[in-house]
Amino acid sequence: MVRYRERRVSARAWWILLGICAAACAATIAATPGHPVDVASVPLIPGVIAAITMWSVGLYGNITLTDDTLRVGRHRLRVTDMHPYGVVPVGERVDGQIMGGAYGSTLGTNIVGIQRHDGTTALVETRDPDALRAALQQVLAPHQAPFHPPSAPAPAPDRHRAAASTAHRDDPGAAERPSPAADAAAGVDLWAPLGSAGSTVVEDLLRRGFHLGSTGRVPYLHRADVQVGDVPLRLAWWQRTLAAAVLHGDDEREVARGRSERGTGPQNLVWGYSLMPLDMGGATIHVERRRRGPERWALDVTGPDGRAWTWHPAGRVFAHRTELTRAGDRRPVVTHQLRPIPGAPRSPAGPPTVTWRDDATLAEVLMPVMWTLDRVYDGILPKAQRLARFDVL
Repeated sequence: MVRYRERRVSARAWWILLGICAAACAATIAATPGHPVDVASVPLIPGVIAAITMWSVGLYGNITLTDDTLRVGRHRLRVTDMHPYGVVPVGERVDGQIMGGAYGSTLGTNIVGIQRHDGTTALVETRDPDALRAALQQVLAPHQAPFHPPSAPAPAPDRHRAAASTAHRDDPGAAERPSPAADAAAGVDLWAPLGSAGSTVVEDLLRRGFHLGSTGRVPYLHRADVQVGDVPLRLAWWQRTLAAAVLHGDDEREVARGRSERGTGPQNLVWGYSLMPLDMGGATIHVERRRRGPERWALDVTGPDGRAWTWHPAGRVFAHRTELTRAGDRRPVVTHQLRPIPGAPRSPAGPPTVTWRDDATLAEVLMPVMWTLDRVYDGILPKAQRLARFDVL
């Protein structure tokens, strides 16, 4: 079924061109009798040039949108290749290649951006952008699987309810979102040792294009599924909040959430940086950028019951891993290997993995995973990159 059709050159325009050429030929022949064929070719030459121009405009710019395919000129884009929330809103900057084969937009047209699953953006040149956006939303609506927020468990202990009520006062919209699950209610003890060392793949399903521009307008974006021992976890962006939930069949019970915010320390005067404090089962994980010492891009982390850690990127030239180390310990308890390595011209192959010691807890595995997913496209800087940015304060 055709949802939208736009002909850049209408049938009326062709009839007008034909009428002008016929009238010009008739007038030329009447004014110069004797050689009708030679005389008629004079007005026909600009007419043929105009016809070729109109044909090429249609070849590169005709738009047809069906339930399965978007055709723009010679190019085709399947609806299944579009992200369900990939229609770029009005006023948001878009960069990409114009569909149809044109090198640039023409006068009287507007650009509509459509993001693909891989994060790249396809641009469509149209005379009616509002109608095209509405048609695209209609076509993509069946592919927008409804997101059911993680289930709210049984009421948490008093200290968890107090923390939740404080959060609701600070954020009026928090009452509309599911509150973080207490670890016992979710059937998982976040602070109990896992008992055995292990490693698992953490494949980020969110590509760079969506990470930079879409996490605010897209209500739900799946980031990764992680298996930590016997605990299956799902991490997803939900309205700019990164949430981790334990999977119980089709049910999800949230155990941690974090929202990236701009750092306010004195280092922010020179270079801006971001932080993501976490709420884990009602316990707040505080983070702050280290102010002194050689590792100034490291984060000092404090948690419940006096727990403390350091989280920092590691690597001589490029940051190829992040490490979480307990206070007073010299060996990291959790290591997150980055693949591909941000900024590296020749990144090693293989999937990104997170590795933990036998005495690590589920909370300690979640912390570096969530922070790495939050900052994998910006902000993970080892020593050489800090010097390149003159970040020496």
